[in-house]
Amino acid sequence: LRDTLILPCRHLCLCNSCADTLRYQANNCPICRLPFRALLQIRAVRKKPGALSPVSFSPVLAQNMDHDEHSSSDSVPPGFEPISLLEALNGL
Repeated sequence: LRDTLILPCRHLCLCNSCADTLRYQANNCPICRLPFRALLQIRAVRKKPGALSPVSFSPVLAQNMDHDEHSSSDSVPPGFEPISLLEALNGL
């Protein structure tokens, strides 16, 4: 899942594990080659189909500041499932 934004250029091109590699092995965005100052991970979730209410898109965004202590399923509320950030932004 592409869930990590490169700052300040704002390219969304990395999953969390690739962002970890980039953090320690490079200092430039792989798309525009500008030096980055921070990596921002944003997790998006939606209600699981079959919930009590009709299925509707309900994004919940969570910023995980200390991702090393959490697995990808942490911070997902009951009744929700993780989706790609691009899917959430496009309302799919």
